[in-house]
Amino acid sequence: MGGSMTAARKQKIWMEEIPYWTEIYKKLQRGDKAYAVELLAFLTPNSKCPASILQELNELVNENEQSSLNLEQFLLMCTSGRPASVRQKRFHKVVTAAANVYAGRLQRARLVRHAMVDYPVFLIQVLFFGLVIVTQIVVYLQYLFWCCPETQREMDDHLRFDDKLVLVLERKREVWRTVSFVLVTFNGLSLVLAVAIELLVCLPLSLLQSPWKIPYLYAAGAFTAAELAFICGYYYTAGASAAVYSVLWAHVVDIIVNYRQFGSAIGRVVLIVLYTTVDAVQAYYLNPIPSVGTLPHLVGVFVGCTLGLAVLRKNKGRKWEKWVYGTIKFLYWALIAWAFALAAWGPTY
Repeated sequence: MGGSMTAARKQKIWMEEIPYWTEIYKKLQRGDKAYAVELLAFLTPNSKCPASILQELNELVNENEQSSLNLEQFLLMCTSGRPASVRQKRFHKVVTAAANVYAGRLQRARLVRHAMVDYPVFLIQVLFFGLVIVTQIVVYLQYLFWCCPETQREMDDHLRFDDKLVLVLERKREVWRTVSFVLVTFNGLSLVLAVAIELLVCLPLSLLQSPWKIPYLYAAGAFTAAELAFICGYYYTAGASAAVYSVLWAHVVDIIVNYRQFGSAIGRVVLIVLYTTVDAVQAYYLNPIPSVGTLPHLVGVFVGCTLGLAVLRKNKGRKWEKWVYGTIKFLYWALIAWAFALAAWGPTY
């Protein structure tokens, strides 16, 4: 209780700082804006200026020397996103570490501030990926030790008639299967890789983006793979490859499109390409159930490179970019509508 009261008092002080920062802004204002380079030069000798403000201004200047801020943007930068309570300070350390690894060098301070503004909404992402990881491990152990027969024919019958999670072509009207199949893994290597990526990549990225973006891309990759499996007639579909790849390759596209902000990140891109290749090869040759489709590997890459570009985009102002993003979304939802139509009209039991 005492900690929350202290945090409230500190936040009140930050709100009371608005006249102070407004006065500084007006000294450097030119028309309806002030240039970041002039604000940075003026505030650098100021001992009262928090380091996070200087860092964010420095990022803006390094990205574009002509960067400018209106009064509202400057006040948000100066009065929001600073940790107050002990929990907020711990979260600030976690988000800062994630930003140092996954964010571009010219956007780290801004992303950390936005994440702190969203606190404690980050619990949604932690809960989402935590439940996914725990469920994947439990389901794998269940399939390994308790439920599944050994022969191929018995396994096929089990998946067709008894299993409730694997995506089966004949049961396409059981709509929960369009996402539940990501919880099923039939070999330990795939499970280890999926859990590692979800824990070390998906979760940190979700803390740096809006609370819905990374979970949305994760679910969209799985859902799209399910619908394309119906269209292509894949009998069984299982595994988290589509969901994981949609997040990984969205990050790759983010790096490529915003390469000036990320700097040298070619090693990260090469690592993701190698991981995708190794996982696809092992899924094709080591999968104990040959009839399980490998289409999700390609679908995840496709969703990450298209829908991921539209979801994680930074620049929203150019007309041609809006047209491209709108086209991507239209094609995506057209594909989903087509798959739903096939699922509704096709044979099932």
